[in-house]
Amino acid sequence: MMMPHVDDPQLLAFMFGCTVLVIACPCALGLATPTAVMVGGGVGAAHGILIKGGDVLERAASARTVCFDKTGTLTTGRLTVAKVMVWAPDVTEAELICAVGSAERGSEHPIAKAVLNHALLLNVETVEPVDFVASAGQGLQCVVLGRTVLLGNRSWMLENGLELSSEQERQVAELESTGHTLVLAALELAPAAGKDATPSKLVLAGALAVADSLKPDAYAVIRQLRSQGIEVWMISGDNERTAVHVAAEAGLSSAFVVAGVKPDGKLAKVQELRDAGRKIAFVGDGVNDAPALAAADVGIAVGSGT
Repeated sequence: MMMPHVDDPQLLAFMFGCTVLVIACPCALGLATPTAVMVGGGVGAAHGILIKGGDVLERAASARTVCFDKTGTLTTGRLTVAKVMVWAPDVTEAELICAVGSAERGSEHPIAKAVLNHALLLNVETVEPVDFVASAGQGLQCVVLGRTVLLGNRSWMLENGLELSSEQERQVAELESTGHTLVLAALELAPAAGKDATPSKLVLAGALAVADSLKPDAYAVIRQLRSQGIEVWMISGDNERTAVHVAAEAGLSSAFVVAGVKPDGKLAKVQELRDAGRKIAFVGDGVNDAPALAAADVGIAVGSGT
């Protein structure tokens, strides 16, 4: 929009009016903005929206790129176990669910809740794990009933010397391409008895396919943002097949999907976009999103995010 010339009578009248207001009642003008922010913040809080301050609102208005996490942000986060695959011949489905459910007992992650709910549904009892070690964005290791258990993604299994066979990869890929998230499980098998006994070892015992669904308003939100000329990205720790499938449902091209990244990978992408001169808003819901939320110009934590 072209600014009017100084000799424009309307602009001149407006400038004189502002001058009179500033001289006559400067306090009213100085209080107007903070009062509006305070009232708006109160209304937002009544609806469950907490705003850190007026400067955040100001930065949010200038954000031209919005990055979303996937699970619990664009999706509902109310996951269910859709399929259990058992690969080790000496392990039953109940044993696998017991081991995975026990390992997930101390976690608040949506996947952990889905696994525990599935164990409860099948009346499989879980126990408290010991020697718990977590690797952010990859998986965990613990001991359940004296047996070492590994849970996580491919990179976590590879890091521990375990690789999927071609048939296992085919099964996993088929589920991932339809939007499922796979939790791979490795268990320590007991040593064989007798003089030719082999020492105990970790084997890929199976996998749980977890299903999630897109939030009803996710597609409309992304379409609205893009119609305003805002660039939208999805940055997820999930595998690429699952992430691309969910992104397509949300109306996002695979060119705007970053998948399979740890928390530092999300942070790196935000910094890359900021270095390119973009004003970034990052939307996430979990601890894994904390570095990216802090690095963005505006961090928006949803659900139980902090």
